[in-house]
Amino acid sequence: MFAQLFSDIASLWAKYSAVYLTGIANTLILAVTATLIGCVIGFLCGILQTIPCGPNENIVKRVLLKLIRIIIRAYVEIFRGTPMILQAVFIYLLQGYLDSEYHCCVHQYRSVYGRIRPRWNHEY
Repeated sequence: MFAQLFSDIASLWAKYSAVYLTGIANTLILAVTATLIGCVIGFLCGILQTIPCGPNENIVKRVLLKLIRIIIRAYVEIFRGTPMILQAVFIYLLQGYLDSEYHCCVHQYRSVYGRIRPRWNHEY
């Protein structure tokens, strides 16, 4: 039983090893990029939340900082308060509504296929 499993795995690896390695590389690049962007956004949000603003400050500065803090708190509560899978489904379905043609699933597959794997010519 395990011999057949390992044989199947070996044949799949021999046939699709380049595809697997490309997928692993794309996943790592996406993960590192998203982590860096998240760190920058978190750092900026933290800095903007800690800017001191007393009652003696200019009214424009106080109103602007209050507005920025409200936006940052809403951003943090929305993205930290909802599960990641729910955010992914929401963004996936929203993309179909924002497109001029309503072909949500086909458009999503084509956009992902075109952006992440531009040099592949495989037909599935």
